[in-house]
Amino acid sequence: MNGPAGTGITGRLARRWVGLVVRYSPAVLILFALGIVPMTRYTFDNLGVNTSTADMIAADLPWRRTFSDYREAFPQLDHTLVVVIDAVDADHADEVRDRLFRALNKKTELYSEVFAPGADPFFRRNALLYLDPVELELLGERLAAVQPFLARLAGDPTTTGLLDSISLALQRDEIDIDIDPMLESIAEVIEAHNAGHPGSLSWQALMSGGAAQQARRVLVVRPQLDFARLLPARHAIDEIHRHAARIDEALPGEFSVRLTGPVALEFEELVSVTAGAKLAGVLALTAVILVLLLALRSVWLTGAALVSLLAGLLATAAFATVAIGSLNLISIAFAVLYIGLGVDFAIHYLLRYREAVVAGARRREALVESAGDVGASLVLCAITTSIGFFAFFPTAFRGVSELGIISGVGMYLSLFVTLTLLPALLLALPAPTGAAGKLPAAAATRWVSGSRLLLPGAAVAVLGALAALPFARFDSDPVNLRNPSSESVATYRDLLDDPDYSPRRLSVLVAGADEASVLGDDVVEVARTATAASFVPADQDDKLLLIGEIAWLVGPGLGEVRLRQASAVRDAKAVERLLGQLGNNGVQARLAAALGELQQSEGSSRTLQNRLLATLPGRLAALDDTLGAEPVSLAGLPAGLRDRWIAPDGRWRVELRPRDDST
Repeated sequence: MNGPAGTGITGRLARRWVGLVVRYSPAVLILFALGIVPMTRYTFDNLGVNTSTADMIAADLPWRRTFSDYREAFPQLDHTLVVVIDAVDADHADEVRDRLFRALNKKTELYSEVFAPGADPFFRRNALLYLDPVELELLGERLAAVQPFLARLAGDPTTTGLLDSISLALQRDEIDIDIDPMLESIAEVIEAHNAGHPGSLSWQALMSGGAAQQARRVLVVRPQLDFARLLPARHAIDEIHRHAARIDEALPGEFSVRLTGPVALEFEELVSVTAGAKLAGVLALTAVILVLLLALRSVWLTGAALVSLLAGLLATAAFATVAIGSLNLISIAFAVLYIGLGVDFAIHYLLRYREAVVAGARRREALVESAGDVGASLVLCAITTSIGFFAFFPTAFRGVSELGIISGVGMYLSLFVTLTLLPALLLALPAPTGAAGKLPAAAATRWVSGSRLLLPGAAVAVLGALAALPFARFDSDPVNLRNPSSESVATYRDLLDDPDYSPRRLSVLVAGADEASVLGDDVVEVARTATAASFVPADQDDKLLLIGEIAWLVGPGLGEVRLRQASAVRDAKAVERLLGQLGNNGVQARLAAALGELQQSEGSSRTLQNRLLATLPGRLAALDDTLGAEPVSLAGLPAGLRDRWIAPDGRWRVELRPRDDST
């Protein structure tokens, strides 16, 4: 049995090693069994998956050092969830945002910070200061005109109160504005209610005099990540979804709550990678099993190969845990690579072992001599394959570099397991019988030598590859590495087209306020800059005078309005009274028709009241808050806002927004 491969020093060493394994095979099996359990437990407890695309680049590169400095200066901007709320109108967008803001702020064990500018007390109180003076004057005129209507409705916040307020307004002509848009909006809601379709009233649009339009609001949440779990952000993300579902049940109207941002992107990528790795691993393992069964024609030999393969895979994962600590989006592929490549060592050894046993050799002799015959080949295969993987190491792209290290070491671990665990297992299993399945060498030789299409086919393939080279492109967008159909990626791409919330912005750290005030002024590509000073409104004295006048006209108490219980009897009488005031033409005729159909329907009065008035208390409370505006200074900005723009060491963050956000 001593072939040429077994006469070299490598073959002799392999033969001696396997001879020791065979002699002490029970001890070898016991040692592997005792070692595999704690090794597996350690790996599962400590091996993480880092889905950050930034961390896939070496940390010592200049831009990575700058990025690390930025994250240390503004940690609250790192590891964030972005909650994107889209609604049919501003009322529902604001209402959902405010309810989520209050609910998440109570969950301090899950969220270290919840930042929602529109819901923050500072912005609620001073929102009107950020309006243009002309816009503020127009709003004041509108609110002064509807004040009698709002005051009466605040005294009776029910469907009955709304309809009676309209009746009195029509009767006394006391509202000094065109009331038709309000009547048309109410008619649309009642028509939708009668037809069983979604619909709700936008009080913000009615008070401002504009039309209800699609609106978007954003919260930035910093979750408490539980790194003891495979999915550290799961609890925080699930809690947001639970609150969104509760709001959806309680609040009529159409809206959506979606998550994006670094944490959501990494969470969904981790879910996707985990599922993909499991599927790829199962498919690869299934294919390997089929190949082993066809080649070895033995369930026992196939089982031994699989046990050694899994042992080597666990050993490689344990090495990755100790040497690196976590996998990334690329290095996680080591498992599939190992299954495909690591099993080759076992196949070579098992085929030679089977051939020897079937030829009549004793099992112990066959195990030892087979190692001598193929040992040199296995060692050479391990060296050449590992060199290919280790060639990835020098690159600054950690994703590939770590894959090379793990897979390269994995080849040697596979070699060790093949020459240690596998012989011990084979000695404990029944001996193989029958002829091994293989492609006859003569047939293979005839096919290769006799094929006239081999060279022409290879030439065509090479020419085709060369022709395709000019069309190869490098995609530098790391988002394209992620699942495009996932919620976080789809939402992120949606935000790219939004001029107000686009994440495509550049942050620059400067020494202080003086540098921040001039940065970007002479850069033609920059459309707008933002700093902490951007939150100090201009023309405050004039605006505060206007707000004071509006507050005097509107009056106090709007923030205390609460919806009362709906009454079908009262609503029916109010409908009758309003029908007596409506005309037969235009919008009034449309409202009259909707009210007439309402009288014939069996719809719930409570449902109708929710459609008409659900957002009214919140919008009146927000209006009441804005009428208490105070002077705003840089020093008076809330700490949560200042800390997002001014670092503890005094450096300022300047946000540059590109002029053409599509590039």
